[in-house]
Amino acid sequence: MMKRNDEAGRHLVVFACAASGAAVVWLVFHSVYSSLEQAAQAVGYVDSGAKMGITFSYLMMVVGTAILAIVALRSAYKAAALWLRARKGG
Repeated sequence: MMKRNDEAGRHLVVFACAASGAAVVWLVFHSVYSSLEQAAQAVGYVDSGAKMGITFSYLMMVVGTAILAIVALRSAYKAAALWLRARKGG
């Protein structure tokens, strides 16, 4: 059985990695999405390949960020619960 401090530390590491990962995913895919949108506007029309790239970038941006944010929030909750339980002496 893991000690509570070790388990809380593990949850905090997962939180830090997932939260920073969510930010990176959002920034990278938002940049790709914006570039594709600007290119489509500059050309004046959007072919099916570009439209698919725009849609895929947007989907990956939202889904990837959401998954990592959920993992980060769950880990933060678990770490806080362990910390509160330790403070109460239980």
